[in-house]
Amino acid sequence: MGYYGIPWYEKDRRGRPNRKRTLDKEFTTDKGKVVRSCMRGTVYYAIWQSTVDGKYVGLVSPTHYLDDELYYKPLSEYDGPCATSAPRSFIEFLEKNAPIVGDDFYAEGAREWRRKCLEHADKVRERRIARNERNNRFKAWLASRYA
Repeated sequence: MGYYGIPWYEKDRRGRPNRKRTLDKEFTTDKGKVVRSCMRGTVYYAIWQSTVDGKYVGLVSPTHYLDDELYYKPLSEYDGPCATSAPRSFIEFLEKNAPIVGDDFYAEGAREWRRKCLEHADKVRERRIARNERNNRFKAWLASRYA
């Protein structure tokens, strides 16, 4: 399963290609729709809902831009994607609305991917808290020094 190439048809206010909106329209079909989506770097994350049975699936799609075309590789969470920077809210939504059932190879891969995404979100949160504390200490030091 390789990359698919599509011409850009969504642009932002500056006229530059918009990956998120382009892929939102690409994944919204008569078989299902994108419920929530976001971009983290060049990786597209989405929660897709089937119109047939109403089930939710997590989508991960690495993208790149070449010669006025968007190339993307659609992967579901069951494919064991390498990108693990999905938002915590997406993973919590999937845990609540689309629990993983079964003990086969693909279900284990999906559980592992969700666990790695939550670990990454925890690390990001810890770094953000540490950065905010450092900035607050620096601001307090400046205020005491120049007060």
